[in-house]
Amino acid sequence: MPEFFPRFFSCLGVPRSLHSSYDPAGGLAGSSMKVPDPRVCIAVHDLFFRLTETIERQPHPHFESASRMQIFHRSANSLARVSIVAATFALTGVLWAAYRIDQGAFITDVGVAKDQPVPFSHKHHVSDDGIDCRYCHTSVETSAFAGLPPTETCMTCHSQIWSNAAILEPVRDSYRTGESLAWTRIHDLPDFVYFNHSIHVNKGIGCSTCHGRVDQMPLTYKVNTLYMQWCIECHRNPESYVRPRDQVFNMAYQAPSDQAQLGRHLVAEYNIQSLTDCVTCHR
Repeated sequence: MPEFFPRFFSCLGVPRSLHSSYDPAGGLAGSSMKVPDPRVCIAVHDLFFRLTETIERQPHPHFESASRMQIFHRSANSLARVSIVAATFALTGVLWAAYRIDQGAFITDVGVAKDQPVPFSHKHHVSDDGIDCRYCHTSVETSAFAGLPPTETCMTCHSQIWSNAAILEPVRDSYRTGESLAWTRIHDLPDFVYFNHSIHVNKGIGCSTCHGRVDQMPLTYKVNTLYMQWCIECHRNPESYVRPRDQVFNMAYQAPSDQAQLGRHLVAEYNIQSLTDCVTCHR
């Protein structure tokens, strides 16, 4: 055992001059005092400090191997990256599909000709026969609702022409019984939306601006979504859509090349306001 201490001190870097000063019994060599040499205390303190640093820099092999142990296979990194990219594309695809469905005919009914009790052709009555919109939609200039013609209006002509056509039997039956024809609405706004036909017509907004070229439709269908963003676009920039009042019912009207200049003039002349406040339509 006496040889252990010098050897131990040498391994730990304790100066050789101090080896003989240490007595395992607790005192200094050649002295009866039982107190350690201060130099030994300093050396021991330095020893423990070095040991602490060594342990922190070089952890136990068991814990080191455990910390380096791989839980997942190396391919998991590539799989994770591919999964993130695939999830991003999938989410983008879902959002795009939802947008397309919301804008498509399945939701908006744009381009969809609905079944009617009588297959009425605007193309025949407007383009071929030259009947003005107001002949049937009598209240479009004075009321919020454009109005639907009573059966008597239809019979003013069809009591004389096509009077026995089977396709017009629902019209004749309505005239005999006094029961109105149950037309299917094409342009049907939600109940929480207020719309006034008369104010738009009298401010120079033409029929075709909203309803499209109805005069070319054998069966009537919707050409615009009637979504709020579509309405607000016109309310924000009325000069792009307004036309002279005498052209409101001209279905073939085309905006001139100087529409911007004409529009600004008409907006001022007709006192058109750019109304985008919520209460304008939601009352």
